Amino acid sequence: MTSAMQASRTGSATTLRTVTQRKDALAAGLVVGMLLLIAVGFGWRSLFRAKPSEPFQNFTITRLTDNGKSIEAAISPDGKYVLSVVDENGKRGLFLRHLPTNSNTQVIATGPEDYSAPTFSLDGNYFYFLAAKERYQQFLYALASTSAWWHPPADRARC
Repeated sequence: MTSAMQASRTGSATTLRTVTQRKDALAAGLVVGMLLLIAVGFGWRSLFRAKPSEPFQNFTITRLTDNGKSIEAAISPDGKYVLSVVDENGKRGLFLRHLPTNSNTQVIATGPEDYSAPTFSLDGNYFYFLAAKERYQQFLYALASTSAWWHPPADRARC
């Protein structure tokens, strides 16, 4: 081989190595550039993104009873009614309060029976409560919450 041929081979190998190195450098530069672009994008997003609202920042507390006689209560699923057991001098009764109008309706007059555990059905159409004449003898009652008048049955059949 002549020295001209060796120089020509060496030159093309060097040129091939240089082209390969440039492609590798270009690929590495593109990867670094993309990573920087993604990092800048996340940075801008975090700067200009709306702050998440903290729960319960805007709420009001309203007193539902002010007579000091309510001992148990239940709120309807729609939040419009409160059924409460009221104790007046040892005699209990049930009252239904319509919150939007703040009107109170006596469901059961105060009497010797012990009313407890008021609750609403999941759809809010009925409410339930326990009634007991004697300490260990309780009965479960259901009442449609839309009933205008309700009188406890004279015969206290077990449920």
